[in-house]
Amino acid sequence: MKTGKPIVFCLVLLAIIPIAFGLSVETNYPSEMVQFQESAAKITIHTEGQNVFDIVAILPLGWEITDWNTQVMDVFAEKRDTSYLGEMRSVYRWRIECQEETVELLLKIKPTTYGENKITTLWVYASGFNSADSSVFVSAPTVKPTAQNFMLLLLLLAATAIAIGGVAYREYLKIKSMKHKKIKRKKK
Repeated sequence: MKTGKPIVFCLVLLAIIPIAFGLSVETNYPSEMVQFQESAAKITIHTEGQNVFDIVAILPLGWEITDWNTQVMDVFAEKRDTSYLGEMRSVYRWRIECQEETVELLLKIKPTTYGENKITTLWVYASGFNSADSSVFVSAPTVKPTAQNFMLLLLLLAATAIAIGGVAYREYLKIKSMKHKKIKRKKK
């Protein structure tokens, strides 16, 4: 009966080892973004002895990571649109091999949807995986009133008025010629 305790101890030790030597990640996404405008984000990875790992950013479908950078040289990156938890998403993955204790992954993100959105960051390493969700509010872009914008609006309105006036004048001429033809027929 004493043989059960060493087996339980070994199982507990095996369960604790991945926790003790796991990868930890801090995500720093902006809480607010503007639709179609780039925003900076940062993912900090504390490798804690893990030399090879994957970082996955799961974004709403259509969002883009327009640029990324890290101090590590051995990085493989890919992007694909795929289903995640039953919903189509834009998924970016980086496979990083390094000896550094801390790795920073700097991102430039361009959102295409407005409203409340969720970004999931997933990290996978030899002894496990984990994830974190971030909530981001995306507002619609605003147009600042300037003299140039005002002049463009006036030009657009004038072009529209001319186009409508031209169509209306052509229709007037058609109607006038039809009446004139009817009058000539009655006289014969």
